[in-house]
Amino acid sequence: MKKYDVIVVGAGPAGIYACYELALKAPHIKVLLIDKGRDIYKRVCPILQKRTIKCPPPTAKKDHAGCVPAAP
Repeated sequence: MKKYDVIVVGAGPAGIYACYELALKAPHIKVLLIDKGRDIYKRVCPILQKRTIKCPPPTAKKDHAGCVPAAP
């Protein structure tokens, strides 16, 4: 069983920044970042790919605007 001092759920901008700040200010602690989406290097943005002009609206499958992290 692994033990962590901090577990951050969600690798969006806030989660990544939180981990970054923890790494800078408390490098001695163990941090785990959990996200259900694709690997950070394999994520794509439909706006940047010119497939849409704005973030997708909420739907029956999600109650927030934006891309589903696990979507292709």
